[in-house]
Amino acid sequence: MEENKLNCDSVFYAVGTGPGDPELMTIKARKVLLQSDVIILPNKSREECAAYKIASGAVPEIERKEIVPMDFVMTRDESVLEQCWNKTAQTVASFLERGKTVAMITIGDPSVYSTALYVLSRVASLGHQVRIVSGVPSFCAASGACGIPLVEGSEHLHVIPFSHDVGNLFSSGNDEFRGTYVFMKSGRNLAELKKFFEARRQTHSFEFYAVSNCGYGDERICRSLEEFIPDAGYMTLVIVKNVVPRGETNEVSLENEKFFSNTKCSYFPCHKTENEKDFNCMFCFCPLYSLGEKCGGNFTYTSKGIKSCIGCDFPHKRENYQAIMERLRKC
Repeated sequence: MEENKLNCDSVFYAVGTGPGDPELMTIKARKVLLQSDVIILPNKSREECAAYKIASGAVPEIERKEIVPMDFVMTRDESVLEQCWNKTAQTVASFLERGKTVAMITIGDPSVYSTALYVLSRVASLGHQVRIVSGVPSFCAASGACGIPLVEGSEHLHVIPFSHDVGNLFSSGNDEFRGTYVFMKSGRNLAELKKFFEARRQTHSFEFYAVSNCGYGDERICRSLEEFIPDAGYMTLVIVKNVVPRGETNEVSLENEKFFSNTKCSYFPCHKTENEKDFNCMFCFCPLYSLGEKCGGNFTYTSKGIKSCIGCDFPHKRENYQAIMERLRKC
């Protein structure tokens, strides 16, 4: 319908296809691809292009479009990369000058470590209109696959390519790196990354997750460093959460989880206390009760042999949260 038609005339689009599942492609990305005349692939063939497989799954009609594969060499040689970017930009410009709409597809989101960005800037420098069509970033899809939040509250999110000097991340006093780390572009260095975190486990606690081939039929999810396989594959993304030096509490993530006082409860306070302000209702039912005589609390037994905690306020003291958590970890 004419009212839904995008203004695609002589524009170069960098289009994100999302991480792998065609259903995660956006409606806008689909519209742009349907109305584009030429589709640029960041690979030498359709068969080897992950972005094309995703896009054709969501928009089968692109198979009838003019497809132009561009071979981008996997290298760190800047001169070679410059040649690839410039060649692709010139190819795109040649189509634009003939009044054609061009879209270059890329996995994930074009604004995150994308080859399309380098081409986009060069096409823009040649005087042509350019647009970015966002896609679902791989690390967002990966956190969803794991069923975990990336960040909460005031936590920081750090997206790091493996080329970054990871050795400085957990150095003494380097508090600006608290929060969640996402390691991308690590496929060829996964063994080194695992070795790095195995060494840091001696001094830091953290949660470790890895997702390989996110959104594909052979998607694999790892939820611990122990089960992580270094040869998981090039398209493997690592998420490390709640990095805290041993012996410290992650005040950011636990700030609102350590204490809760339900003053509206009809039983408040359920135990005698001299300080209702610090009466913690977080553990309404003591999690240590099932430990029996090993709970460490001030309990007694009734005449019927039932454990009674009427005289124990250990779980309700604000300062005992960490002690309870430590005791539960040792169970």
